Amino acid sequence: MSLVEELMNIYLNPDNWTDKNFEKAKRILETLLKFQMQQVYRLLVEKPLNYKRLEKFIKLMSILNETKKEMLDEGNS
Repeated sequence: MSLVEELMNIYLNPDNWTDKNFEKAKRILETLLKFQMQQVYRLLVEKPLNYKRLEKFIKLMSILNETKKEMLDEGNS
């Protein structure tokens, strides 16, 4: 089962909404975000970095970090 399928299984089945599964879902989301950040980084670094590309990279990383913060904040509330 893929990480996304596992996450959806937890989300779609209210019987799975336990503290243990919440922690598992949180770890899955963090893993997916890290993977996405690595993909973005690879795409930008494979080509010579110029100012515009660096600017886009910084913007994407800040969006991903904000998304992660929001998800963690929602989980803590």
